[in-house]
Amino acid sequence: MNTTINFTNYSDLSNHVQFSHFGLISSETPATISFLENRKFLNHLLNNHNICGVITNHELAEQIKGKKNDLILIISNDPR
Repeated sequence: MNTTINFTNYSDLSNHVQFSHFGLISSETPATISFLENRKFLNHLLNNHNICGVITNHELAEQIKGKKNDLILIISNDPR
């Protein structure tokens, strides 16, 4: 089951997610937090095991839930 966090600010993320850096969906570095604001990149996200958390909107978070249970979903109105 995915953990869901309502995003308030970047400094608050370290209290909820263990990550090494921010990066793109295509990141080759483990423990990356990325963002998703366009559904066309959803499969890239789901297939990248280096992404530990994603900042996204509520609608896309619903499409991710249950497909990659180890991914932390960080909900924001402005994911980028």
